[in-house]
Amino acid sequence: MIKWGKLFIKSSPSKLTVRTISSPPVTTNVVKGGTGELNCQATGDSAATISFHRVSDHQSLGTVENTNSESNGVVTSTGVLAVGSDVTTSEDSIEFYCKASWLQGKEINSDSVNLSILDITGTSETTWGAAGNYTYILRLLFDA
Repeated sequence: MIKWGKLFIKSSPSKLTVRTISSPPVTTNVVKGGTGELNCQATGDSAATISFHRVSDHQSLGTVENTNSESNGVVTSTGVLAVGSDVTTSEDSIEFYCKASWLQGKEINSDSVNLSILDITGTSETTWGAAGNYTYILRLLFDA
């Protein structure tokens, strides 16, 4: 019951359900033929299933590992997609988005971001502003 001046208001409690993508994916760079991870988190009153899709045809990018945790009635669902060399050798860049789906039929899509496949198309004496033995520099960068 709420008192406002001389007026008393009696009402029943109500529940507000908020479901959102709380940590959207970010643009990710992967070396051609290498591997990487795409991450996305959603929060709400129940667990969501996270998936990743191409913007061009809305096809799934693969199987996502989904985990859930709960704190004070808020469920956080985390989706991780391992991107393998099967994807990174055949593409230059993939524009994708994260989708969070709840059992009740509610779906939310994140903004789209890019998975950029990096490749060395040529070499020179100077690599990223460093003069000298570029083979050694690249080995330090990519073999670490």
